[in-house]
Amino acid sequence: MEATSSFNFGVVDQRFLARSLGLLNPPPPVEIHHEGSIRSAVELLKANKIGAVIVTDAKGSIVGMFTERDVVTKISLTSIDLEQTPISEVMTKNPQTAQMTTTVAFALNMMSQGGYRHIPIIDDGGTPVGMISVKNIVDYIASALTKDLFKFEASKPA
Repeated sequence: MEATSSFNFGVVDQRFLARSLGLLNPPPPVEIHHEGSIRSAVELLKANKIGAVIVTDAKGSIVGMFTERDVVTKISLTSIDLEQTPISEVMTKNPQTAQMTTTVAFALNMMSQGGYRHIPIIDDGGTPVGMISVKNIVDYIASALTKDLFKFEASKPA
């Protein structure tokens, strides 16, 4: 039996990893102005059922991100005033970004090497246009694998 050089079941293959993040239809970013309160940022996370918000300046440029991890590591068990403290004091500054044309493999590598789960997606002018997370990638893979499994089952002889 001859060995093959690539694994080609579902989307977990070289073709998928080489595709752009645009394939995943990243959701639009949820943003908060850098002077917004920590409470407002946490409320955005909760209301939108997301793990990260983009923090922007007056021009709409990304200056940071605020994530669930920031809540746990920088806020919980402290006496920070959630109403009065601006998000800029606890956000993760200057996050790595990607573009819709960034490959899935590159984004996964960024997340793995950087130890984070979210990447803001920007356009050519640096304006946030989306947010990609590990969950988006896993959900896409799971959906595609499920479709492939149904096709495989349907094609089996009776």
